[in-house]
Amino acid sequence: MKSASKLARPVRVGLDAEALLSNSGLSAQRVAQRKAFLEFGADDVRRLAALAPRAAAYADEVIDALYTHFLNFAETREFLRDPARLKRLKVLQKRYFLRLTSGRYGMAYVRNRLLVGAIHERIGLGVEFYLGAYRRYLYLVSRRLWRPAARHARFDAFQSLLKIVFLDIGLAIDTYILRRERTIRKQNQELARQFRKLQAANLIKNEFLANMSHELRTPLNSIIGFAELFHDGKLGPLAAPQKKYISDMLLNARHLLELIDGTLDLARIESGTMTLHPERVDVAAILEEVRRSFETLAAEKRIRLCTIADCRRAPIVDRVRIKQVLFNYVSNAIKFTPPGGEVTVRMCQQGGDLLVEVKDNGIGIDRRDLKRLFVEFQQLDHGPAKKYQGTGLGLAITKRLVEAHGGTVGVRSKPGAGSTFFAHFPMNGKASKGNGISEYWRPGLNGNANLAGHFQARLRRDAETVWPRFRKGEAYPK
Repeated sequence: MKSASKLARPVRVGLDAEALLSNSGLSAQRVAQRKAFLEFGADDVRRLAALAPRAAAYADEVIDALYTHFLNFAETREFLRDPARLKRLKVLQKRYFLRLTSGRYGMAYVRNRLLVGAIHERIGLGVEFYLGAYRRYLYLVSRRLWRPAARHARFDAFQSLLKIVFLDIGLAIDTYILRRERTIRKQNQELARQFRKLQAANLIKNEFLANMSHELRTPLNSIIGFAELFHDGKLGPLAAPQKKYISDMLLNARHLLELIDGTLDLARIESGTMTLHPERVDVAAILEEVRRSFETLAAEKRIRLCTIADCRRAPIVDRVRIKQVLFNYVSNAIKFTPPGGEVTVRMCQQGGDLLVEVKDNGIGIDRRDLKRLFVEFQQLDHGPAKKYQGTGLGLAITKRLVEAHGGTVGVRSKPGAGSTFFAHFPMNGKASKGNGISEYWRPGLNGNANLAGHFQARLRRDAETVWPRFRKGEAYPK
């Protein structure tokens, strides 16, 4: 057996018992109150002190058995796999065990018990394991400490042991909770810091995308304008091969313009600068506009385009944005429906929602690919040999626009059996959470007011004035 002087030496575990006591808020008065609730008194102290010789004799045996039990569980095995660490902890646990029958249960005892609780948290022995661990501890202790004595004396001594162990459990849980709260607080602070960095980076990204969109659209609109003049023969007749080349150039230039416009739309939505203008709309009139807009394209592919309006009252939505949602859905449906197919566009009231639904009998979507829908720049038909043209932004923008109204989007599809894309809008124009635009993206948050305000002003100017002037061939205002 090791001498008492060796056991008195401090064991380094990287924890400060004095700091633990200070942070716990426990005073001598509060500790005395806990003992009183446990009915722990002088008789208990005397009974436990009488067990001290046997505790010293069996200490190593009890500790070895306890840690053998701990090593059966993955939660503690990882921490205890270092032999040097395991040895240090066993020495500390032995000191804890010998204090149990020391007869001295003042603040020094409390500090030691708080230290044990901190070690439990360190090795991953959570509160959910405490009862099992302490039950095992009581079992090991009781089998070795009871010398031959009258039955009532053994019972009284066991009651005293239960009281002090329950006091220990309470102190250990106090420390575990305190340290766990501190860990969570640090994690939350780090998450908040990362969140602020992401906000700043996203705002810079949106500013960059918007500026790049402006700089690209200016020359691109000139290219499209001159290409249209050549294509329409307004600058002189063209040979058939030349006209084909010009047609290809126009097709790709318009595709690039669509990508730029989509990127700008996405930047506006993410930055929180998109302003919705809810109003009561005529569902039948909107569907008629959609039908007229796509009837030529549908006729070219011999696709039957049907519209169904079934609303008892006019919903309150942003007219321009709901048309944009419909255009995105319908263009995709026609694109992926083979000649001779059918596309049905339906707007109806469903409870307190306006349901917008576009159904086709096209190629359908594999279940594994559904998670890639409504994500920026994700296309199911991708690669250099892709059959269907697109920017990969239409559905992502659709999702953001619907969510800005406080609604939701979704899709039902089966390969070879077509797809049904839908969106739910609140009928009364009130979003379920704010106005549907996340607070994360609101300009002015976390000190970015000037940058966001500048960005907002430029975006609004483009949306309301610049683009119409582009279409008329006017120059971009400096």
